[in-house]
Amino acid sequence: MPDGITVKVEGLAELERAMNRLDEKLAKKGAVEAVRAGNRLVKRAVVASFLRTFIQRSGDTVKLIRTRLQIKGRGVQGATVKMFTYLKAHPVKAPSGRFWELGFTHIGRGKRRRALHRRGIAISGAKKLRREWMRPAMEEVAPRVIAAVVAKLRAFLRPGG
Repeated sequence: MPDGITVKVEGLAELERAMNRLDEKLAKKGAVEAVRAGNRLVKRAVVASFLRTFIQRSGDTVKLIRTRLQIKGRGVQGATVKMFTYLKAHPVKAPSGRFWELGFTHIGRGKRRRALHRRGIAISGAKKLRREWMRPAMEEVAPRVIAAVVAKLRAFLRPGG
């Protein structure tokens, strides 16, 4: 499974030059607006994937899907704007979302099996259960997110717009 997604977008050099000509605060505002638009698409896709994947749904799990924005670097030139969509850790309200995404071992019943599992001894017949729902949704929506971010930046940089 790839660690990232690579998409080629035409005209990024023009957008970068236009962003570099703007005032610092104005350029930051445009970049943040564009990334937030993309982040909304990712969050919608992840929520839809959760609702599509699981029959017994917890409203708490959907409420704990969060988005965050991070800006690294000073100024427009060389600054990086990152977006994150994640499931907030909460041991009581929604512990199962992470388990399903990352996978877990079903050890079965019985004290002996649990004791072996605690000691780290492999149990024959134990099933590794996994049902990914976040990563496939993010990979599926990635081209649309990039297109939305680029469109938002172009609309922001359009003269008189």
